[in-house]
Amino acid sequence: MIYLQTQHYDTTHANYNLPMIGWESYMGLADFSTSVVDTAHPPSNLWSPDTYTYWRNGETDGLLYLLNPGGYAFDYIALAGHNLYTDVIAVKLSIANSISGPWTDLTAYQTVYDDGPLIYALNPTNTHQGVTGPNIYTHVRLSFHEYGGRRAQIAHIKMGRLMRLPYKTFVGNKPALLATQVVSEVQVSENGNYLGRINRAASRELDINSQHNAQSFVWNNVRDFLQHCQGIARDNGTPQETFFYVPRPADAPDGGSASFHVTDMIYGWAKSINWPSNEAPNGLMSWGMSIKGIA
Repeated sequence: MIYLQTQHYDTTHANYNLPMIGWESYMGLADFSTSVVDTAHPPSNLWSPDTYTYWRNGETDGLLYLLNPGGYAFDYIALAGHNLYTDVIAVKLSIANSISGPWTDLTAYQTVYDDGPLIYALNPTNTHQGVTGPNIYTHVRLSFHEYGGRRAQIAHIKMGRLMRLPYKTFVGNKPALLATQVVSEVQVSENGNYLGRINRAASRELDINSQHNAQSFVWNNVRDFLQHCQGIARDNGTPQETFFYVPRPADAPDGGSASFHVTDMIYGWAKSINWPSNEAPNGLMSWGMSIKGIA
């Protein structure tokens, strides 16, 4: 799922079909808050990178606040897991520089089209409230419109700057949406009759294959990302290892609506890494990885 909030008339101008990776987040444990707390599933659970731990809305049609007290520039907000599709919960995204507002709505209330990872990819510059500049708002708000006593549940949120790869997806990459890996157990009778199969778990797999990267891009961007994936560097409080990857953000297999699209996207971790290496005498570099993520 992806939302593109852009002032441009076409995706090429804004480079929105370049593969993008959301790995760094400016949010710490204390940067999540809500209007009413469900003590069994508090807002601090949103910091944990696992999808087993989750936040649950403490009231019907409640509010969730994401704080950016350092005023860092951001251009994505991503949810690793949620029940917005299953429980038909509409969500709205708003920004402000104070919890008391004024609030600017970036979206109306919208429903989503599956329970997969959800990302808001924002135009790096904005024109909200008559001011043009980077997204440095200190407060982001998610508002929920819920029905029949259902409550929103979200597992892990990142908010920060996207890393956009310099070239579009190369050929030979398998789409994660079409590559579901199932761990199963087949039941067989004593005389060999097939009794059925029990699925134990499901996950998705995807590859990154990035070539012809400038040395400066690899050293200044890719290196930090790969260290994050290995858990060997501290990232401004970012939980280690996991990330969001969208290989073709402007190509939606199923249109859905003008705002939310079903797209090839994964929230996961590096299964194996092809470390950066020089591929030509001019110093251009290639790198890649095999990704495994939630189904």
